[in-house]
Amino acid sequence: MSTKTLTVTVHRVDGLPHSVELNTTDPYVDITYGGSMKRSKTLKDAGSCGNFEESFTWCYDTSKDDIELLVKTNRKMASDKTLAHNVFRIPRNTGPHVGCQIEKEIYQGPAYKDEGTGYHYHYSGQVALISDTDKCNNPVLNITVRIQ
Repeated sequence: MSTKTLTVTVHRVDGLPHSVELNTTDPYVDITYGGSMKRSKTLKDAGSCGNFEESFTWCYDTSKDDIELLVKTNRKMASDKTLAHNVFRIPRNTGPHVGCQIEKEIYQGPAYKDEGTGYHYHYSGQVALISDTDKCNNPVLNITVRIQ
């Protein structure tokens, strides 16, 4: 499979964009936003058969403490019990700058199957802070996820 690029672009309402990219040979994407099933949206295997683009506006309740955006690409490793996840995450509501940070997390580690609950992962990797948190406290983000 040829290498494709997954791009996640987040535009704050003040117009300042954030764009982060990663290259992956298996662009299977699982997108989840919100902190519960009621506020979550998941697209499984998006882009695996070609190009893919999804845009949505994420409005969340800043009074909650369980809000985050996850965009994951899943890549099978040598063992069927080992996966690599590339994750873009907007952190949970932990302070006055909620929703203003975008972190790029690169995880790689073994997975084990927990009966009845699916796969769980032991992560190891690095976290890079992508954006500045200054002067930002707005709960509305326009998010585009693109594979090409």
